[in-house]
Amino acid sequence: GRAKNRRVEFNFTGEAASGDGDGADAAPAVKVSDKGLEISETIQFGGNSPDIKPVSFPILKKIAATLKENPQIKRVEIGGHCSDVGGSAEADAHELQLSQERADSVKAFLEKQGVASQRLTAKGYGDKVPVASNDTKEGRAKNRRVEFNFA
Repeated sequence: GRAKNRRVEFNFTGEAASGDGDGADAAPAVKVSDKGLEISETIQFGGNSPDIKPVSFPILKKIAATLKENPQIKRVEIGGHCSDVGGSAEADAHELQLSQERADSVKAFLEKQGVASQRLTAKGYGDKVPVASNDTKEGRAKNRRVEFNFA
């Protein structure tokens, strides 16, 4: 049969996973589940910048290792998303460009960690695919994210 596409989202909102007392609280930050990959840490960029902050290097290295350990994952789209900070055409164009540059930065980092470039594509979505309201600070934080969509 034909393989179905799996959509897996990495939501980098800064929210840490809470422990439930089962002793598995020291699990790796990236794990493969039946739905794909789950991540418990945030990827951080400089303000209004595509530069990945060094604090995020360990989680990105774990993502790269997970991809290398799972060759059955053939293609990954790294989707960059921004929050909606203003309705002007200039602001929309800037958000689209910034989201593309951030996705490109993550792609380049994973490639430097040994993930084959042909397995990775980067696409910026700007503020066009929100997962929360842009009316609150918390909602905007959830909308600033990188998604990994596996085919």
